[in-house]
Amino acid sequence: MKRTVGATLLALLALVSSPARALDGNDELVLALEGGAVVRGWYVGVDQGVLRLSGDNRFTDVPLEQVVAVQRDGQALELSAFQAEAAAAQATLDALRADPPRVAPPAVAFGASLVWAGAGHAAAGDWRGGAGWAAVDLVLLGAAAWTLGVQQSTGAAIPIVAVDALVRVVAAGDAARIARRERRRLDGLAPVPRP
Repeated sequence: MKRTVGATLLALLALVSSPARALDGNDELVLALEGGAVVRGWYVGVDQGVLRLSGDNRFTDVPLEQVVAVQRDGQALELSAFQAEAAAAQATLDALRADPPRVAPPAVAFGASLVWAGAGHAAAGDWRGGAGWAAVDLVLLGAAAWTLGVQQSTGAAIPIVAVDALVRVVAAGDAARIARRERRRLDGLAPVPRP
């Protein structure tokens, strides 16, 4: 754990001390490789010394040790800055692998949203979505309570409660889908064995 934190701090320090920004998926890279080959594509990620680019409807893996010159979005980028950014991306991935976020199982996310719309989203790590669903649930329950308490109309409250139940079922399905997706994404963080 200390080693991962140390590596992450070193990578972040390299980024802070460098005027360059971090690599991200919006970066179009042109890489000159040893031997004169040139590879062009959009940055996808870096893992175990291999940079992955996307372009021409395929992925291209480029060993970082073969890169001799870099252009990002049409601008030359110093090789040392590029290597620091790649090291930072690797350190971030390693830290995420060492301590992945906890994501509730889909069944738990589903059940939590049946109790309170948005609770399953929060359990799956989608706090923003959870807040939206919880607000809708709160408004509907408030309207039902107002109808029962102030207007004393059970007949008017029944459709509101029915809509709230429907909202909870839809939120539960959405929360379960998000939890499944996040668990698949986290399972995909395992290092890919190199040949």
